[in-house]
Amino acid sequence: MTDIFLRWWPESDLRRLLGEAVIARLALQTDGRVHVLAARESRPPRRKTATEAFLERDNFQARSRIVADSMARSQVYVLIDDDHLPIGKDWIQRGVSTLLQNPDYAMLSAWSINGEVRDPGGEGDIFETQSAGTPCFVRKGTFEQVPYGPADSYDSKLSDHLRGTIGRIGFLRNVRFNHLGCGYSQVVAGHWGA
Repeated sequence: MTDIFLRWWPESDLRRLLGEAVIARLALQTDGRVHVLAARESRPPRRKTATEAFLERDNFQARSRIVADSMARSQVYVLIDDDHLPIGKDWIQRGVSTLLQNPDYAMLSAWSINGEVRDPGGEGDIFETQSAGTPCFVRKGTFEQVPYGPADSYDSKLSDHLRGTIGRIGFLRNVRFNHLGCGYSQVVAGHWGA
């Protein structure tokens, strides 16, 4: 069974409802075990999950990765945010199997249907990139030690670290998700916090 770590930090009622929808969708993934990594002082989700851990808000983006890696029991696990809705019944299986078949990749991210990242063309289930983030599929040990950095530029900092120390990173063409909070970031100044 694959461990799924949901990063939970709703700052508004709308974001909380988006998160509840994501948890309900993840519960339909019969080959996954859902854990919630919540920012301290957040109200926990209504639906019960395998475990809940409350983390300091400071450097949450790095801390949540380190905690997920230490808690994971599966060889490959998933890290996903509370506004990322997986698409497809076999979402976990497709991501896990693709990462296992490509040992030169440190991390593979699901690809948003919202158009935030363009497909550069080519063939195959993966397209390599310079920067990627959540939701992602990673091997246990990949996030054992990660850099700290500001939330609004963390994906780039983490990606540089992974490419420099562990391996390639990329997006999965066959593992899609709906970024429900697309354009409404809680960490980018000036965006309305959904």
